[in-house]
Amino acid sequence: MLMLLVAQITACKPSAQEIQSCNQTINEALKLVKPYSDWFQVLCTEEGQVIKPATGYQWSSAGISNIYLNNTGDIQPLDDGVNYQNGMELQSAYGEKKRIAHVIKNYNDMLHKLKPDVPEYDEVHSLGFRGNMPFTYNFFILAKDSQPEYMVLCQEQCHIGEQVLIEVKR
Repeated sequence: MLMLLVAQITACKPSAQEIQSCNQTINEALKLVKPYSDWFQVLCTEEGQVIKPATGYQWSSAGISNIYLNNTGDIQPLDDGVNYQNGMELQSAYGEKKRIAHVIKNYNDMLHKLKPDVPEYDEVHSLGFRGNMPFTYNFFILAKDSQPEYMVLCQEQCHIGEQVLIEVKR
């Protein structure tokens, strides 16, 4: 009986070939376009999809370096990239560069509440991910010379939920 249960659980996991195929097409499927596809990587794993920094970037938050996001809504340590857990099934990504002065000011104000000693940014973006989790990930990205330096992460709406500061290093 136990052997049958193990066989059924194993059968539900995607094959290495399915994971590789997913990783080759996921950005297009989610409509994750540049510059966001340069900054973020959606990685397909045996556990589902996770959101992590793109190659060449590292995220840190609340004293935790090298982090990723899964369906729990909590910051997760990457653990050398081998133990992704609680993946999700993402359905769409949507991003835009903000050009309206009061919106840019609001994003800077949000950042300054979390980290008062940072400069003002004039390049700001928003990026959201929707999927099978009970919330939406929303990133507010503050960039300099087209490179992200800080992100404020919220689940759903930032004005009603917890805001998490993520520092981006290259």
